[in-house]
Amino acid sequence: MSHHIRQSLGLTQDRLAAWLGLRRGTLAMSETELRGLPLGMGLPLARLELALLAQVLLPDGQAEPAPPPLPPPPPDPAPLRRRLAECRDRIRHPPPDLRPERLARRSCTARAALGGAAGPARLCRPGN
Repeated sequence: MSHHIRQSLGLTQDRLAAWLGLRRGTLAMSETELRGLPLGMGLPLARLELALLAQVLLPDGQAEPAPPPLPPPPPDPAPLRRRLAECRDRIRHPPPDLRPERLARRSCTARAALGGAAGPARLCRPGN
C-alpha cells in the first residue's frame, strides 16, 4: 500500500519514511512485503490515501473534500531587480566587442567579404 501511495505522490522512500517517522529500510521492507509497517502507521497512510482522492480526514474519522490548493506565492522580485540592473548597466557600458563603432567595422568587413551585400552602406566609409 505504501508503495502505491509513494509512487502516486511522487515521493522517494526517504521522503515518505521521514514523513512517517520511520527508517527508510523499514519502509523498503514493508513495500517488498518482507516486513509489515509498525502499528500506528495506519492513520498517516490513510491521510495520504485520502490526499490522493482530494479528501481530508476530520477528527471524528469522517472524510470530506479537501480545500482548494493555495495559489503559488508571488515571485521574489530581488533577483529580477538585480538582473534588470545588470542588463541596464550592460546597455550603458557595453563590452568593447559590442560597441557601435566596433560593430560598424565588423559590418563593413562582412560587406566587403560578401561583395557589398551586407551591412548598412552609410557606415562603410573609407578607413572603417
